[in-house]
Amino acid sequence: MALVTSADRSSETNKPRLYDLAEGYGSIYGRYARKRLCQRLIARYGIRTVLEVPCNAEGSFTSPGSSPGSFPGTQSVGFAEQGCPVVLLHPNEEVVDKTRAFWAALRLPCTPVIQHEDLYHLPFADDQFDLVWNFDYVALCDDPARFIGEMARVSRRFVMIMVINAWNFGYPLYAFLNLLQRRQSIWGPRKWMSLKPVELALRSGGFTAVERGLVDMPPWPTFNTVNVLGRFIRRSKAAPGAS
Repeated sequence: MALVTSADRSSETNKPRLYDLAEGYGSIYGRYARKRLCQRLIARYGIRTVLEVPCNAEGSFTSPGSSPGSFPGTQSVGFAEQGCPVVLLHPNEEVVDKTRAFWAALRLPCTPVIQHEDLYHLPFADDQFDLVWNFDYVALCDDPARFIGEMARVSRRFVMIMVINAWNFGYPLYAFLNLLQRRQSIWGPRKWMSLKPVELALRSGGFTAVERGLVDMPPWPTFNTVNVLGRFIRRSKAAPGAS
């Protein structure tokens, strides 16, 4: 038998939920797919130590008691839940503080969250981690190839890089909208939304690709395509002569 006090119940209520439908189906779908990937990689390759650099500054977490953007750093939770010691690093102090709060609220084993601004010179020895990885960051670097080389330096076994899929259903409309509004993509240049330049950079660091392919490919448009279409639909229903 077990006695659950009101304090315990409150603690469970305030614990962030990684699969909260309030975030939207796309976020839940992607996070679940990445959790399954973590489990498979651990089982297949015996991964034990993990560095996520930089940890993802996800900004849509909406669990009870939080506001959007309150808890970034969710991407490596799958590894920690399987018992892997995880280290997270990000150059931004605010992201680091929020990530520390998020992991503390999950009550997982102690996970170092490090602030370090120079991603081209990481504060780790050569060959320190089984897996070094990041989620949707490479295209945002000033020098992606140099950054990938530094990831390779601190990994003794594997490097995993996830990039935006420019062949996604929603990307063409997203790119067209950027063109109309004369703005740059917030996701970085399209060149690095491809596996080829990433693989070339990894080969320069002495790595050979063992896996490649889609991780998260939901059967609906992304890149806010639905929102964009919704605006056009609302405009088409406006009364004639409306400004």
